[in-house]
Amino acid sequence: MVKGGFILMKKILISLFGAALLGAGALTAIVPAQAQAADSNGSQIATQTKFTTQGDLGVVTTLKATDVYTDNTLSKPTGRTIAKGTRWRYDLIGMETGSMGTYPFAYRIGTNVWIPANAVSPNSYLTEGSVWTKGIVQISNKAGAKVYNDAYAMGTVTRTLPYGSRWQSARAVLDSHGDAITYQVGHTDFVKSSDVVLNPQPGIFTVTRLGAQTMINGVTGTKPLPKNSRWRTFGARYIGGNLSYKIATNTYIFGVYGTWTPTK
Repeated sequence: MVKGGFILMKKILISLFGAALLGAGALTAIVPAQAQAADSNGSQIATQTKFTTQGDLGVVTTLKATDVYTDNTLSKPTGRTIAKGTRWRYDLIGMETGSMGTYPFAYRIGTNVWIPANAVSPNSYLTEGSVWTKGIVQISNKAGAKVYNDAYAMGTVTRTLPYGSRWQSARAVLDSHGDAITYQVGHTDFVKSSDVVLNPQPGIFTVTRLGAQTMINGVTGTKPLPKNSRWRTFGARYIGGNLSYKIATNTYIFGVYGTWTPTK
């Protein structure tokens, strides 16, 4: 009895020591491992960590300098590092399934190029919405705007629209943040939002509601615009799913707070 109890106590101490190392962050699990969980009767149930992939499209922004790997389990480092604050398109998510559920573990940003999920902020294009709008886009990219045959601007380039030209757009395709990815200018023709200006015609925006919020450099303004005030506009964009009008440099007002009238 004493000998058996000693062996059992030894196993428990070894298990606790291993758990302490993991809790301190000394080790990172990068290969499938066995996790133990006790059921209501106190018996041990083994849970196998699994790695799978899930199709997706979007952009990740690195939150810190991060290492690059060649596989979705992050077990094969390349020796390369990506800088903080850079943006990368991804087309696959590496998923990890364990005792706590299934979560993103890595993002593929190129052929055999993966980065850790905990080092990036993702923005999925597949959770986008489409906003039908009768608008005009003007090509603002001096090199012209490439026309893609898909709503995510990841497909085939069919032609290039010249700088300064204007085109009717029936639809804005939004990402998971509610910002425009592309504008549809033909049946299967899409241009990147970064290459155009929406509604370039000058106009007047009249505030008709109290608490009219603005966005200044991507941050909500602290002082609402007064009701019945009027503001000249210099284009528009979608912010958080709302059509918003530019009233000053990097300053927009949400269209829901009033009415816009074009001027000649």
